[in-house]
Amino acid sequence: MAGSPDANRATSAVPSAALDLTGDLLCASCGYNLRGLSIRDVCPECSLPVRATLLARVDPRAQELRPLYAPLASAFGIAAWGWGLMVAAVATWAMRLLDLAVGNGPRHALSNELAYTGLASLIFAGVGALTLIRPHGGIPVWKSVAGAIGAIAYAPLCFMYYSIHVMLDAGFDRPYLDPATVDAAAVAERSLARLLLGVAAVVAVLGIRPIARVLVARSAVLRRRAVDRQTLLVAAASLGVGMVGDALGMALPVFDTSLASTLRVVQVALVAVSSVLLTAAIAAAFVDVVKLVPVVARKPLHLADVFGPRDGNE
Repeated sequence: MAGSPDANRATSAVPSAALDLTGDLLCASCGYNLRGLSIRDVCPECSLPVRATLLARVDPRAQELRPLYAPLASAFGIAAWGWGLMVAAVATWAMRLLDLAVGNGPRHALSNELAYTGLASLIFAGVGALTLIRPHGGIPVWKSVAGAIGAIAYAPLCFMYYSIHVMLDAGFDRPYLDPATVDAAAVAERSLARLLLGVAAVVAVLGIRPIARVLVARSAVLRRRAVDRQTLLVAAASLGVGMVGDALGMALPVFDTSLASTLRVVQVALVAVSSVLLTAAIAAAFVDVVKLVPVVARKPLHLADVFGPRDGNE
């Protein structure tokens, strides 16, 4: 089976003779330092071939990548952004699950704490986004400007999240259950707030995307997947579906009761689909963040780092 271009370049750069590793190389399976072993050896701890670790750890493009201004700050920013979005999504879903748990009763007391948890997580994600505006030199100005706009968009995003889940939801026992019986004017007000939140979220997602792709290029593993994965575009499209539902919710007071009830059901369905798709996109982005953080935090390895300079007579 043919390997990827990056893998082929890595293996072709290693001579067929058994070379000793003169630099540190941690086993891709158990973390054992393979320094001093040959590329024909296996890890003494877990028996993973050294060549497999080379393909996993060494980046053929390492010498082409620009050095980060502050690797640890960039790693923190990526982690804060990914974790913040993931925790906010979980907290928001937990509020909706509590709606199911309380049945026809008043809003669960824990919902307010979950709302503040989601808000704090979004603020944390916004702080992380601020550190990613220009992680290294050579980035086109338009990408840094887009990143700055995306990071700034977290301010209105957090404000609207607070307005919906802390302020407006105090008047809703269960904002998405029994949709046909909810007051149309109250739904319209909440839908407008959600629509504004959706606009801010789309700006945040599309703004940070160019910088995110720059950082993804620092990982050989994620770089190979970037062609067929458009996680942030999926997130933006998911938000768009929800915004269509919110537009319907804003229009409810215009229609008579029976038609308004039908449109309310359609709105709830669109918001539900949007929420599921958005959560899936956030989860996929979170998985990528977990893989990217250690890559950003440390200098990328090149073959010269683990084998050292070669003798010209070899």
